[in-house]
Amino acid sequence: MSWLKFLLVTIFFLGLVGCGSTLKKDLSVLNSTKACCDSLSKITYQPITDQKLTIELGKGKKVRLFNDIKSYFAALEIVNEPTSLEIQSYITGGWLPSAHIVVPKLILLDEKYKIVRELDWTYTWGSDPWIGSYMTAQLTLMPDEKYLIVYAENSKPNKRIEFVNYNSGLSPVYTGSGTIYIPTSDSKTFQLPLGPTGRIDILVKDNEG
Repeated sequence: MSWLKFLLVTIFFLGLVGCGSTLKKDLSVLNSTKACCDSLSKITYQPITDQKLTIELGKGKKVRLFNDIKSYFAALEIVNEPTSLEIQSYITGGWLPSAHIVVPKLILLDEKYKIVRELDWTYTWGSDPWIGSYMTAQLTLMPDEKYLIVYAENSKPNKRIEFVNYNSGLSPVYTGSGTIYIPTSDSKTFQLPLGPTGRIDILVKDNEG
């Protein structure tokens, strides 16, 4: 298997060169981008029409100031009255010691665009065999919550999230340009920095569960 691992490591590094995205660069681009959208009622909200919606924070997303946090954001309309949402944020950026993750913050609005709740991230870890590890949380919706804004907690650049990799052999890592498999060791702990860009999946849970 050593030749396969060597080949995958080579492909992995070539993928990093092609992606050309680092946490430092992402933060620099974010900080130099002009913020918009002071009024929540004047934002265009994308309806969540499917059972799963993938958001790429940083790709064509606008930037807004959320109190003391400058962040890319996604503005979503909650349709068809689901009872809850599952929110998944994937590790991104490449080789695990240098990877990062978006820690989502949530704002829920009523039909008049008034804030009902603002939520921090309470999460557990999950894993997808093709894409890799992710943070996940369940959000039970209230009847008057019609809109959802998702943005990144990056107000503390030195804050990190502990991630324990239980996989051995080959582990998938989402890089932004695709999924790359890399050799990993057993139960190694990584301190992942918070990033402004990355993949977030929104999964709709209907009334029948």
